[in-house]
Amino acid sequence: MFWVAREYWAWLLVSAVLGALLTSWVMLRRASSPAPARGPVAEPVRRGPDPDLAPAPEPEPEPEPVSEPVPVPVLADESDPEPAPEPEPEPAPEPARRVSAPAGPDGGPPGPDFVVKAKRASRLFHTEQSPSFRRTVPDLWFTSEEAATTAGFFKWDDPARPRRGRPSVPKVD
Repeated sequence: MFWVAREYWAWLLVSAVLGALLTSWVMLRRASSPAPARGPVAEPVRRGPDPDLAPAPEPEPEPEPVSEPVPVPVLADESDPEPAPEPEPEPAPEPARRVSAPAGPDGGPPGPDFVVKAKRASRLFHTEQSPSFRRTVPDLWFTSEEAATTAGFFKWDDPARPRRGRPSVPKVD
């Protein structure tokens, strides 16, 4: 970048001087010219009804009298029926049980129910029967194989699982 300044220093100096002269000439012309004359400011035009000619407000109507409700006579039965037993309260629904959870910082399970390890990058999950179970550091833990399959993961030994770097064309004998 410095070679430009070294080779073309004279042109850079000329352009800087011309730029300064042109800027000062424009500024001096603006300062010496008179400001354009402005005429008197017109009052804003009012639109809508004239407040002096507004009609008088209408009187409010009188409220209608409200009649009180007539009490309904209650016939007393000689035999008072027994009060109905109170229904038993319905048991509260159980909170939804978590079937997946992120792994801890060390990759450990978030609880004793989580027994299936899963990696997001490969979309594979490993059970304890997997030869890679011990060395796999999971991103997610699941409570069951069904939960992992429902979430879109493939079992480590599933022949239909996607394979990285290998074509998924079946072998023809």
